[in-house]
Amino acid sequence: MQLTDIVAYVAIGAGIAGILTFLIGVLPARKLAKLQAVIQYFQQGDTKEFIEYRHRVYEANEENINPTDAAYLCSFFHFWGLMVRRGLLPIWVFDGVSGERVVQLYQKLSKFIEDTRKDAPRYAEHFQWLSERIIRKGYVLVETPQKKRKV
Repeated sequence: MQLTDIVAYVAIGAGIAGILTFLIGVLPARKLAKLQAVIQYFQQGDTKEFIEYRHRVYEANEENINPTDAAYLCSFFHFWGLMVRRGLLPIWVFDGVSGERVVQLYQKLSKFIEDTRKDAPRYAEHFQWLSERIIRKGYVLVETPQKKRKV
Protein backbone atom coordinates (compact mmCIF):
# COMPACT_ATOMS: atom_id res chain seq x y z
CA MET A 1 0.00 0.00 0.00
CA GLN A 2 1.39 3.33 -1.04
CA LEU A 3 1.14 6.70 0.66
CA THR A 4 -1.38 7.96 -1.94
CA ASP A 5 -3.66 5.02 -1.14
CA ILE A 6 -3.46 5.78 2.57
CA VAL A 7 -4.25 9.46 1.94
CA ALA A 8 -7.23 8.46 -0.22
CA TYR A 9 -8.61 6.17 2.50
CA VAL A 10 -8.15 8.84 5.15
CA ALA A 11 -9.95 11.37 2.93
CA ILE A 12 -12.84 8.96 2.38
CA GLY A 13 -12.99 8.27 6.12
CA ALA A 14 -13.00 12.00 6.89
CA GLY A 15 -15.82 12.54 4.40
CA ILE A 16 -17.90 9.78 5.93
CA ALA A 17 -17.19 11.14 9.42
CA GLY A 18 -18.36 14.58 8.27
CA ILE A 19 -21.60 13.17 6.88
CA LEU A 20 -22.25 11.21 10.07
CA THR A 21 -21.55 14.27 12.19
CA PHE A 22 -24.08 16.20 10.11
CA LEU A 23 -26.71 13.49 10.40
CA ILE A 24 -26.20 12.98 14.12
CA GLY A 25 -25.80 16.63 15.09
CA VAL A 26 -27.37 19.03 12.63
CA LEU A 27 -30.56 17.25 11.62
CA PRO A 28 -31.77 16.67 15.19
CA ALA A 29 -30.86 20.29 15.97
CA ARG A 30 -33.12 21.44 13.12
CA LYS A 31 -35.98 19.33 14.44
CA LEU A 32 -35.39 20.73 17.92
CA ALA A 33 -35.38 24.28 16.51
CA LYS A 34 -38.73 23.64 14.80
CA LEU A 35 -40.17 22.23 18.00
CA GLN A 36 -38.96 25.30 19.88
CA ALA A 37 -40.59 27.51 17.23
CA VAL A 38 -43.89 25.67 17.67
CA ILE A 39 -43.73 26.15 21.43
CA GLN A 40 -42.84 29.82 21.05
CA TYR A 41 -45.72 30.39 18.60
CA PHE A 42 -48.28 28.96 21.00
CA GLN A 43 -46.81 30.71 24.04
CA GLN A 44 -46.83 34.11 22.35
CA GLY A 45 -50.32 33.57 20.95
CA ASP A 46 -51.72 32.74 24.37
CA THR A 47 -50.45 35.75 26.30
CA LYS A 48 -53.05 37.90 28.02
CA GLU A 49 -52.04 40.90 25.90
CA PHE A 50 -52.35 38.99 22.61
CA ILE A 51 -55.74 37.58 23.58
CA GLU A 52 -56.96 41.11 24.37
CA TYR A 53 -55.75 42.44 20.98
CA ARG A 54 -57.45 39.55 19.24
CA HIS A 55 -60.77 40.00 21.06
CA ARG A 56 -60.87 43.74 20.43
CA VAL A 57 -60.34 43.14 16.72
CA TYR A 58 -62.99 40.40 16.59
CA GLU A 59 -65.51 42.69 18.29
CA ALA A 60 -64.79 45.80 16.20
CA ASN A 61 -66.28 46.83 12.88
CA GLU A 62 -63.84 47.07 9.98
CA GLU A 63 -64.12 50.87 10.14
CA ASN A 64 -63.26 51.23 13.82
CA ILE A 65 -60.51 48.66 14.41
CA ASN A 66 -57.87 50.08 16.71
CA PRO A 67 -54.77 50.61 14.51
CA THR A 68 -52.43 49.56 17.33
CA ASP A 69 -54.29 46.28 17.81
CA ALA A 70 -54.35 45.70 14.06
CA ALA A 71 -50.65 46.48 13.61
CA TYR A 72 -49.69 44.18 16.47
CA LEU A 73 -51.68 41.27 15.03
CA CYS A 74 -50.43 41.90 11.49
CA SER A 75 -46.85 41.97 12.71
CA PHE A 76 -47.31 38.80 14.76
CA PHE A 77 -48.79 36.76 11.90
CA HIS A 78 -46.46 38.31 9.33
CA PHE A 79 -43.52 37.03 11.37
CA TRP A 80 -44.94 33.54 11.76
CA GLY A 81 -45.94 33.42 8.09
CA LEU A 82 -42.33 34.21 7.24
CA MET A 83 -41.17 31.44 9.57
CA VAL A 84 -43.45 28.93 7.81
CA ARG A 85 -42.36 30.14 4.39
CA ARG A 86 -38.68 29.69 5.32
CA GLY A 87 -39.31 26.23 6.77
CA LEU A 88 -38.64 27.22 10.37
CA LEU A 89 -42.19 26.58 11.59
CA PRO A 90 -44.17 23.62 10.25
CA ILE A 91 -47.47 24.45 8.52
CA TRP A 92 -49.28 21.68 10.44
CA VAL A 93 -49.32 24.05 13.43
CA PHE A 94 -52.22 25.79 11.68
CA ASP A 95 -54.35 22.67 11.16
CA GLY A 96 -57.36 23.41 13.34
CA VAL A 97 -58.37 26.35 15.50
CA SER A 98 -55.05 28.12 15.07
CA GLY A 99 -55.47 28.15 11.28
CA GLU A 100 -59.07 29.29 11.54
CA ARG A 101 -57.92 32.16 13.77
CA VAL A 102 -55.32 33.26 11.21
CA VAL A 103 -57.80 33.20 8.32
CA GLN A 104 -60.52 35.00 10.31
CA LEU A 105 -58.14 37.70 11.49
CA TYR A 106 -56.69 38.19 8.02
CA GLN A 107 -60.18 38.61 6.58
CA LYS A 108 -61.12 41.00 9.39
CA LEU A 109 -57.92 43.05 8.94
CA SER A 110 -57.81 42.99 5.13
CA LYS A 111 -59.12 46.57 4.77
CA PHE A 112 -56.58 47.84 7.32
CA ILE A 113 -53.84 45.97 5.44
CA GLU A 114 -54.95 47.34 2.06
CA ASP A 115 -54.98 50.89 3.43
CA THR A 116 -51.53 50.47 4.97
CA ARG A 117 -50.17 49.07 1.71
CA LYS A 118 -50.80 52.39 0.02
CA ASP A 119 -47.66 53.60 1.82
CA ALA A 120 -45.93 50.23 2.37
CA PRO A 121 -46.79 47.88 -0.54
CA ARG A 122 -45.40 44.74 1.10
CA TYR A 123 -47.04 45.29 4.49
CA ALA A 124 -48.15 42.00 6.10
CA GLU A 125 -47.42 40.04 2.92
CA HIS A 126 -46.42 36.93 4.86
CA PHE A 127 -49.61 37.19 6.92
CA GLN A 128 -51.56 37.14 3.66
CA TRP A 129 -49.45 34.29 2.31
CA LEU A 130 -50.01 32.29 5.52
CA SER A 131 -53.77 32.79 5.39
CA GLU A 132 -53.89 31.72 1.74
CA ARG A 133 -51.64 28.73 2.41
CA ILE A 134 -53.83 27.55 5.29
CA ILE A 135 -56.87 27.68 3.01
CA ARG A 136 -55.03 25.86 0.18
CA LYS A 137 -53.92 23.12 2.58
CA GLY A 138 -57.56 22.57 3.52
CA TYR A 139 -57.01 23.33 7.19
CA VAL A 140 -60.13 25.51 7.43
CA LEU A 141 -63.61 25.54 5.97
CA VAL A 142 -64.28 28.50 3.71
CA GLU A 143 -67.72 29.96 3.07
CA THR A 144 -68.91 29.91 -0.54
CA PRO A 145 -72.25 31.21 -1.83
CA GLN A 146 -73.53 27.63 -2.23
CA LYS A 147 -72.23 25.93 0.92
CA LYS A 148 -69.28 25.47 3.20
CA ARG A 149 -66.56 23.58 1.44
CA LYS A 150 -63.16 22.34 2.36
CA VAL A 151 -60.59 23.95 0.06
